[in-house]
Amino acid sequence: MASTAKGTLLTDQHRRRQVALAITADSQMRRVWDSTLDVNDLDRTQPIWKKAMLDLLGQWWKVSADTAAQYLPRFRKAETGDGDIQVGVPRFNRSQTGKQLEWGGVANVLWHVAMGQTQEAAYLAARELFIGMFHEAVLTGGRLTLQQWAAKDARASGWRRVSDGHPCAFCAMLVGRGPIYTSERTALLRKSDGEKFHPHCGCTVEIVYGDWNPSDKEKQWIDDYYRAAESLPKGTARTYDRILPIMRRTGDYRDSHGYRSTPEYRAKISKERAEKRSEILRKREADLAKVLAHPGKPMSITQADRGASNPGFADHKWGCSINCQSCVVAYDARRKGYDVEARARTSSLQDRLSENPNGMWVDRATGLNPRILTVGSPNRRNVVDRIERYIGTGQRWCMRFGYTNQREQGHIVIIERPSARTNGGKPIVIDPQNGRISRLDDYLERDIIDVRSVRMFRVDDKDIVRKHASEVIKPGKAVRR
Repeated sequence: MASTAKGTLLTDQHRRRQVALAITADSQMRRVWDSTLDVNDLDRTQPIWKKAMLDLLGQWWKVSADTAAQYLPRFRKAETGDGDIQVGVPRFNRSQTGKQLEWGGVANVLWHVAMGQTQEAAYLAARELFIGMFHEAVLTGGRLTLQQWAAKDARASGWRRVSDGHPCAFCAMLVGRGPIYTSERTALLRKSDGEKFHPHCGCTVEIVYGDWNPSDKEKQWIDDYYRAAESLPKGTARTYDRILPIMRRTGDYRDSHGYRSTPEYRAKISKERAEKRSEILRKREADLAKVLAHPGKPMSITQADRGASNPGFADHKWGCSINCQSCVVAYDARRKGYDVEARARTSSLQDRLSENPNGMWVDRATGLNPRILTVGSPNRRNVVDRIERYIGTGQRWCMRFGYTNQREQGHIVIIERPSARTNGGKPIVIDPQNGRISRLDDYLERDIIDVRSVRMFRVDDKDIVRKHASEVIKPGKAVRR
């Protein structure tokens, strides 16, 4: 700790100001990220994103450096009685910083997608990871200002790391190592040991004038470190990667199991996850609402299907081969003029639609979901005849059925009777999930289909339920661009 009470207070105030300005910078970074990086056009928007991020970071880096430069004379006066100094601010190295942050955009998003996340989840996860990098980079301005001054000030013996009072075990270890001495003659450790500031780190830097006297908390962290080191088996190398897990297990640190298992911490994490989920849903709803508010010209069968309703199927994307409930909604919406596509199966609503497939449509006149007709029969020919009897020319129905192997829940497709000229006036089956079109009798000839379970309901004269539509469909790729 500082040698004077006023110096200690000034350092704590400075640390709080630095954290506050970094949080403000993080908020601006989120907005810039959302306005520059398009998850559907990463290659084109990456350079735009990078320039905007470096411009913003450069501004806040200087604010952090200037804040440290204002704090230094006051702190030096409190510690030594002489605050009449001129503190220089280091230059922001745009080129080097750009290389460090390069992977934080496109590569970051694509890595999360490769791990099996949806585009929206990958986008937000990548952004959250980048916030930590950005936060740390902003605070580097102030930290570097203090570190460079420590090397210039003849009265300073070095600089030390100061925590926020409840650090992770890694930061506690580095705080406990004391000052980073600027004189090679008195150096006790490698200078690089004190420079390892991780993303979201709340630590700051304090110049050391005279001897370092650790506070009671810092003494506790030092004791924890040595106890953990001494508990290692004889002959085991006492490296920090072996010591820190013991500190986390036995001590009270931000990354300790004891702290992370408290009701307060669990409530905090649950709240953060709920907020992230709400943010995803709000963005989905807003994006889809723009499309549904302005329908275009109704699409033909070919325009609505042939892979356009579920493009993720052809790309072998996770969840796009088990999302038939979403695909029929997307296809029907496209036929009605809305440029949308199906979402991968990721939400509980899609699971519920497996049991209530008509839940995404409503009759405008009655306010009810479409009536489901049971047309199944042990005789395949009877099923075909019943379907042909119900479906009129120009109508569009959903057909739901189970499988004979009983290992899968079933499937849902679209049946249309486009015109008297198409397929001899007989109904055709469109499977929006895989983009295939078949004759009705040929489709039902497959042994895997349990024809006794066939049910159907009409959708061409029904409205799509807007309330939960964003969980099953999203704007088409052309719209997202």
